[in-house]
Amino acid sequence: MKFSVRISDHDYGYRMEQAKKFLADHNTVLATVQFRGREQSHPELGEEILNRLLTDLGKKGTPVLRGRTLQVLILPK
Repeated sequence: MKFSVRISDHDYGYRMEQAKKFLADHNTVLATVQFRGREQSHPELGEEILNRLLTDLGKKGTPVLRGRTLQVLILPK
């Protein structure tokens, strides 16, 4: 699942529901926030999005910054 720093609430909700479906089917979800331009100087904005996703899904994880992307791997139960 790809997210942007400037994601709207509707798009976030849609992607969260898709992640729930993937996890219900016992698939893993790789959530990624890609930074563009000046967004790279504010990685905390991407961490907020991924932490919000983790709390909404009831999962635990640690976002990892790799270059211009911030990723978290979400495993099913």
